Amino acid sequence: MPYSLESILTEIRTLFESAAIPEQAAPMEAYMKGIAPFLGIRAPDRKAIERELFKQYQSLPFESLPPVLLALMAQPEREFHYLAIDWLYVRRKDFTLQTIQLIEALLTTKSWWDTVDVLAPKCLGYWAARFPEAARPVLNRYTHNTNFWLARATIIHQLDAKEQTNTSLLTAAIEPQLSNPEFFIRKAIGWALRQYARTNPQWVIHFVADHPQLSNLSRKEALRRIPL
Repeated sequence: MPYSLESILTEIRTLFESAAIPEQAAPMEAYMKGIAPFLGIRAPDRKAIERELFKQYQSLPFESLPPVLLALMAQPEREFHYLAIDWLYVRRKDFTLQTIQLIEALLTTKSWWDTVDVLAPKCLGYWAARFPEAARPVLNRYTHNTNFWLARATIIHQLDAKEQTNTSLLTAAIEPQLSNPEFFIRKAIGWALRQYARTNPQWVIHFVADHPQLSNLSRKEALRRIPL
């Protein structure tokens, strides 16, 4: 069944607006520091709508999905951005080499922790694990990018990797950022190390010891759950 971009967007907006609780919109926007307006949809209600949409459009060819997701990201309200990210994730098995262009577009649109911290491990991490050779130059470019959200995404893209964590990639993501004073970078470094410490605490202990230039925040986060 053919779908038009306009009809998809119209249907989604109708569903979202019907689930909105307008008095919740302002507090949600304030919590996200005004990065975007909100309709005021509770997360469980949005997830329920998303599940039905994913079922309804499961026959949509993957090559037809990027315009839909980019159009969702162009909507002003944040709930549409969440939908775009979740939709990309549920179609992750269809990723191709070129999907990185879409991932990057989503990472760099209205960037804030609520979107980047989902996209990085769920989508960027999946893509990088699937296409490791192609991923290396991309991740290196992100690490040295002036957009610190791309650097943060690189640092945390292996959060879900556990035993499959590539420590050389983790090191390469962290070391160029050691002197970066940005809070979201320092927090990401600590978070990535703390997460990997669940799998390999000794590696993290040695890494921290070998990098005395780690910020206090990064060091504290990295070692928080390791008995010393």
